Amino acid sequence: MAKIPAGSFLLASAAGLVLGLVMGASAVLAQSNGAQQGYGVAGLWQCESGIRPINNNPNLPAVYIQFRMMVNPDGTVQAQGIMNEQSQFAAQGNWQLSQDGSFVIQGQMQDVLGVSPWLFGSMVTSPNTMSTQAMDQANIVANQCQRIQ
Repeated sequence: MAKIPAGSFLLASAAGLVLGLVMGASAVLAQSNGAQQGYGVAGLWQCESGIRPINNNPNLPAVYIQFRMMVNPDGTVQAQGIMNEQSQFAAQGNWQLSQDGSFVIQGQMQDVLGVSPWLFGSMVTSPNTMSTQAMDQANIVANQCQRIQ
């Protein structure tokens, strides 16, 4: 039986947490969101994301992700990055920006384990920044992206 790195499960559950909280936080952030102010998201972004289990379970270690993503005006996105400073990945998908500033990507990622779903969610907070901090009963998740082009 192949051993699946703990980060894979953690990424999937944390992605659901972030998407749920990004969508749920919409009303709270409506006054300061980027979409209502007309911020476009197309361009090259540098992102960092951290996921840490609250229970300190050694079978579910923290995951740190760094990646660059090209957000295209046609609704597609491509990304390349590294997880925990060792495992490279590439991803592609489609993005949506809601009126409330919720930026959501759904697609696929390819890493050493093969192909898996790729979900990413954040809030546009300025023309050059996206960020989210979220917590549920199992994980603490934070991400921040800066536009670099």
